Amino acid sequence: MGDIVLTSPVLRVLKNQTSAEVHYLTKSSFESLISENPYVDKLWLLKKGESVSSLTKRLKEQHFDLIVDLHNNIRSISFSKLMGVPTRRFNKLNVEKWLFVNLKYNRLPDLHIVDRYLDTLSCLDVVNDEKGLDFFISPKQRFQLSDPNFEEYVVFAVGAAHYTKQVPISQAIPLLNHISAPVVLIGGPDDLERANQIAESISGPLMNLTGKLSIQESASVISGASLVMAPDTGMMHIAAALKKPIVLFWGSTSKEFGMYPYYGRNEVPVLNIKVSGLKCRPCTKYGKSKCPMGHFKCMLQWNPMEVAEEIETFYRELVRK
Repeated sequence: MGDIVLTSPVLRVLKNQTSAEVHYLTKSSFESLISENPYVDKLWLLKKGESVSSLTKRLKEQHFDLIVDLHNNIRSISFSKLMGVPTRRFNKLNVEKWLFVNLKYNRLPDLHIVDRYLDTLSCLDVVNDEKGLDFFISPKQRFQLSDPNFEEYVVFAVGAAHYTKQVPISQAIPLLNHISAPVVLIGGPDDLERANQIAESISGPLMNLTGKLSIQESASVISGASLVMAPDTGMMHIAAALKKPIVLFWGSTSKEFGMYPYYGRNEVPVLNIKVSGLKCRPCTKYGKSKCPMGHFKCMLQWNPMEVAEEIETFYRELVRK
């Protein structure tokens, strides 16, 4: 989800700076992330279980001039080769990532992944317009909080695709119990059990919408928040696209991979929460189902009370502005 949101500046500059008709191809499960984007002329969806050859037959009649492969995996490479269309492929820097994860030798460029995506289009002479990420919400998917106690609120994203990116329940409960603002929990159906455990232990005003909202509805809730608290996950990138201040909890991944909140020239504050000095971090470029060292220090060694105080100070500054 986050990867797709991070491609949004590419779509915008392609549409605004060239005469191209822009088509976008992704899995059908991610349709809502692109369906409202005005810079996409046509959205193509890979159906569940569909083969690359079947997909190619559907798209060959479009006679594309160029394929921009920002995914660069076996399936996307196979697709572009079968299409027989000139292709510009994103360099994923897998060797550099391997060196950083396994040997802690950092040879990664000091560039956000958005800038690296745009480098893929150097042949088209497009430039970064510095407007940040985009996320477009359908008017039909707007979700309004009806509780008058939640006119001003902060969002806490409960889940993440991988365990080692998630804020542990044992950290989330004391943290949220010391946040003065009303809190709204969001997440997918897989996050519901964790969200319920958190909600049952919070004494302050809290609304648990986990598992009840679509991605677009969750984005709508984020758009109305004063602050978003999230791990390194898709909802964090949606919050950045909506120009929201973020408290970002870093677990097993690292800012050096270039996938931190991206705002372009927009000045939006971010508070990074991470445990410094861990020799085992980062242990992965994506996230893992369990801590490979067995201790999960990257998420368990920050003090919830101290972090809550940091967030309170951060939040008060935002409210004053």
